[in-house]
Parts: sequence; C-alpha cells; structure tokens
Amino acid sequence: MNKKLEKFGKRLIMKEIIEKYKKYLIVNGCAYTTISSYIQRIDYFLNKVELDSISTETIRDYLFNLNDKFSPSTLNIYKCEI
Repeated sequence: MNKKLEKFGKRLIMKEIIEKYKKYLIVNGCAYTTISSYIQRIDYFLNKVELDSISTETIRDYLFNLNDKFSPSTLNIYKCEI
C-alpha cells in the first residue's frame, strides 16, 4: 500500500479513537482543561505506537520510557489518560 495512503488511514483511525475518547470524557463530566490535556497525551501515545499492536505490554513499555522524560506529576497525567 502507498505510504501516504497508509499514513492517511492511520490518521483517520486515530481521529476516530480520539473523538470517541473525547465523548467519553465529556459524558463523565471532565473539565475542559482535563479533556484538552488528556486528548493531547492520547494523541502523543497513538503517534508513538502501532495501532494494531496496542496491548498491556506496549502501554507499560510506553509509560516506562516516559519515566526519564517527565516529572512524576506529568507521568501521572499520562497514566490517568490511558
């Protein structure tokens, strides 16, 4: 498959996931700032992993790799978002 088409397809799937997650956060009464923060972080996560390989293990690896990059309070936001 053409790389541009493949990237476009992945982006559409990611957008759909993000929109569903946003609706979930709204329905559960999250504040606008929380929603904005979580959406930003889930977008970052989805760009770092392969969509078809998301598992408990890939999530743990992702969070483990963030340990050296962020403060504990920022890491907590990433954990809550997932």
